[in-house]
This record gives sequence, C-alpha cells and structure tokens, in this order.
Amino acid sequence: VSVHALDGTLVRSFGTQGSGDGEFGPELSFLAIGHDQVFVSDTGNNRVSVHSLDGTFLHSFGSEGSGDGQFNYPTGVAVSEDEVFVAEEANHRVSVHGLDGTFLRAFGTHGSGAGQFNAPRNVAVVGNSVIVTDSGNHRVSVHGLDGTFRRAFGSEGAGNGQFSNPW
Repeated sequence: VSVHALDGTLVRSFGTQGSGDGEFGPELSFLAIGHDQVFVSDTGNNRVSVHSLDGTFLHSFGSEGSGDGQFNYPTGVAVSEDEVFVAEEANHRVSVHGLDGTFLRAFGTHGSGAGQFNAPRNVAVVGNSVIVTDSGNHRVSVHGLDGTFRRAFGSEGAGNGQFSNPW
C-alpha cells in the first residue's frame, strides 16, 4: 500500500507480498480509513488487514471459507461508526464485523432478487445506508445498516442508469 501527498509525492508505503502479519496476498482490492486505522481487503489471503495510519500492522481478521467470520474473495471494505462491512464476491454477501474483527452478522444470498447479490464487489457506508455494487447483477443495491434491503437501481447496458459489472 502506498501513501501519497495530494500533489502525488510518495510519502510512505507499507506491506510486502506474503501471508504473514503485515503482508498482503497477490491481490488487494480496496481499503477504507476509519477510527485512525486503515482497513485493507486482502483478497488474496481472504482476510481484512488492519493498520495504523503510519502503516504499522495492528491485526487481521477472517480466513478462507463461507462460515461466520470467514471470507471468500473479500473485495470491498467500508467502516461506519462502530462496524466494518466487507463485500465478499464469491460468497455473494456482505459480512459485518466489529472494529476488532468480531463477526456480527451477514446479509445477502446468491441470486438476482431483492436483497440478493451476484458477486458484490464494493461497499460504502453513507449515513445510515450501506451501498453495494452488485457486479453480476449490473446494479447498485441500497440497504440499512442492519442489512435490510431498501432498493436497487441500474440494469445491464451502457445507457443512462445502466452498468456493466460495476465495481
């Protein structure tokens, strides 16, 4: 991970390739900053790695799988006041964790109906909403912080209001 000044100058970088503490797998997807910490979706190692703002490794959470607290291709990560939301592309869900990594709940199943996902890739928290890019369904899905489905918008295509595998 590299940190740059607003003018593009490299300030510092942290992490090397590997599977140990402070190391990242060959694929990194997204990162989120919250609570003076950097949360990195370490897709290649099926975990979220947590660092201080200066890059010091603090802890990680998750392991490969489909059970509670496990990830299968975690791509997007977002931080709210007291929770971490992780989009899991291959588990077709969003899992929710405490800031310490404790599994709290998950929402979404595989499919194309209301509240279902097909390869969700990114997640954002805006106010009291969780916004998910539902890549395989070519749409954006909006949920409450508790995972309650509110609405979805978009369809496959290149026109206004359409998406092609949104990230």
